[in-house]
Amino acid sequence: MTIETTADMFGTLRISLKPTSAFSFEMPSVAYSANELDTVPVLELLSDQPIAVVKAPTPITPKWLPTIQHRILSSVNPPDIEYVNDGRWLTSEIATQALNFFAATSDLLPGEPYLYTSIDGDLVAEFKGKRGTLTNVVGKISVLAFASVDGKIHNASLKIAESDVDKVRAGLRQLTERLS
Repeated sequence: MTIETTADMFGTLRISLKPTSAFSFEMPSVAYSANELDTVPVLELLSDQPIAVVKAPTPITPKWLPTIQHRILSSVNPPDIEYVNDGRWLTSEIATQALNFFAATSDLLPGEPYLYTSIDGDLVAEFKGKRGTLTNVVGKISVLAFASVDGKIHNASLKIAESDVDKVRAGLRQLTERLS
């Protein structure tokens, strides 16, 4: 059954009273016989999909990520200037690793980092959490993460060159959960 109403000179609005699935609990006042159930359109629910097809939720990107990405890209040694490790510039390798690291893990980090370069040319990112601090040193192959929580130091070496982002995220999550 369809109810039709018309707003003068604007258009037509149609409201269908037929349920959108075969589940009778969606409209308790409507009951269908076994023959009628075959004609009722069925919504394809997420729970009807095979597990392999269902995708995991996408992490929410923090508002500070674009700012940090811009700072890192602005800190890459210009191609027309010879690289001198004086703390002003990052190599493109370190910048790429840092961008990949932040893109993969920014939702786990406690907030916007304070960035600077180390004497060896690595990128250092410092964060402040509720119960301590987190320092990440982004190198060419890995990120060394140090968390100082309630006077104790916890660390992890995260291999960002690996394609297993879940492994990197799990290692970082163990540190960041201690900070909150």
